[in-house]
Amino acid sequence: MRKTRFMLISILLIAVLLVAPVIANAAENDGYSIELNYAGNVYVNEEKVANVTLKGDDTATTYTNVRMKVDVEGPATPKLLATDTLGTEWDLAQIGYWGSEGGFEIKAGYDITTPIKATFPEAGKYTITLSLVDVNNAEKVIVSKTVEINVGVNVSTGDKLVEAINNAKDGDTITLTNDVTLTTAIEVADKNITINGNGFTIKGSADLVGVASPNNKTLVTALYGAKINLVNVKLEDSPKYGVQAYDGAHVVLDGVTISNCNYGGVLANGGTIEIVDLNLEKNGTTANNGIEISTSKYITSGNVATLIMNGKLSSTETENVIYFASDENDNTTEMIIENTESTTDRILVDGNKVVVANENNEVKYVSNESDKVVIDGDELPKTVTVTINVMGATKEITFEVEEGTILTAKDLESKIDLKALGMENYTLDGFYADSRYSEKFDFEKAIEADTTIYAKVAKVDEKPGEKPDEKPEEPTDKPEEKPDGDDEIVQTGDYIYIAIGALVLVVAANVGYAVIKRNHK
Repeated sequence: MRKTRFMLISILLIAVLLVAPVIANAAENDGYSIELNYAGNVYVNEEKVANVTLKGDDTATTYTNVRMKVDVEGPATPKLLATDTLGTEWDLAQIGYWGSEGGFEIKAGYDITTPIKATFPEAGKYTITLSLVDVNNAEKVIVSKTVEINVGVNVSTGDKLVEAINNAKDGDTITLTNDVTLTTAIEVADKNITINGNGFTIKGSADLVGVASPNNKTLVTALYGAKINLVNVKLEDSPKYGVQAYDGAHVVLDGVTISNCNYGGVLANGGTIEIVDLNLEKNGTTANNGIEISTSKYITSGNVATLIMNGKLSSTETENVIYFASDENDNTTEMIIENTESTTDRILVDGNKVVVANENNEVKYVSNESDKVVIDGDELPKTVTVTINVMGATKEITFEVEEGTILTAKDLESKIDLKALGMENYTLDGFYADSRYSEKFDFEKAIEADTTIYAKVAKVDEKPGEKPDEKPEEPTDKPEEKPDGDDEIVQTGDYIYIAIGALVLVVAANVGYAVIKRNHK
């Protein structure tokens, strides 16, 4: 029984070790949980050991016959070694199960920790599914856990890095373990790979040479049909550029900093540069050169330079953060710019220039002008100035809107603070297109140019629409004053009520007199 318990824990340890280099809890089911204590990255052909604990709480269900089913998918079959109480190692990936066919028991209070050893023969993504099944119930799943791990290549020198990249397969990840210096340029064609810098730096050297062409002294180049994902890495000291996308190739820059490269930081040479998180420092021997837009005269495929903004771009310099090439080898006539829906910054067209703007369309960087390049992409929204004139030029409010904006009366009212203008006793009484308030402002018409809108106001005790000097009409018939000189004014209608009241008194008096006379009979 102890043997099968150790085997169970071992299989669970394997699964969780592949998830992430942190302590984590697996999903609980029937009172059972998995805890992982594991740190570090996983590299090709490097054995990693982790500790896993399987616990059953006080309410955990008792199962008398369970075992673990193991399914592994990936570029190759790894070794997942667990050792039983007799000292025998079992490769769980080969067997496909942990535990005998008859199963073993687990119950409340179950708490065992065991080590597991994992070795992966090839780089890439592996998926491992562990299913704890009830043998007595047609292998009904009690707990199932699916984990993924990207196995990288451990590179500690420039030569090892280049070798690992050359040997990598489509979808592989190569991870740096320290700073490296290149004497041979990194060139990738016809495959998709990720270079995870792990926070380290790839540096160039004075004797750096290219492979496809000895003159290609750029640190990292994506060639025909390739996609390179550069993640969390610094590129420095290149004799030419830090990174290049050539002739339809694609480079993604995510958490990348580029500095001190002699020609420039980035070259979009008939290829695509996708910016997720890029920081440019000073590049270029004289003027700063950040991202160069070019299509070499040697490119005949029809591919054009493309920039995709999918995050944010920052630069310590403001000059030539993006610029069009002008050397004799350049044959750029077209450029494409794109923005993803989730991007923070945006890349936009402004005439014959390219600009980078933030989420508020405030321009951060502006390229040089190029009369020969047609730029295909979103236009920079133009802004126009709206002026609200409130009873004269001394009380004007100005603000900017995008060209083509349609304003509402509420938009204008929200901009006007009459109290702040010293007009506490006034209220707004309409918006007009002229200072004489003869033509109502057309709120259905878009604002296409700088515009002045005239706000009419009225005193609070005036009726809206009434002229300030108008007075209520007085009655034409004035009542006569009382004979006794009382200064109370009796209105015309009051005489009717006075007359009726007097008549009532006379009638009442006569009736009273008749009653008294009758009583005296």
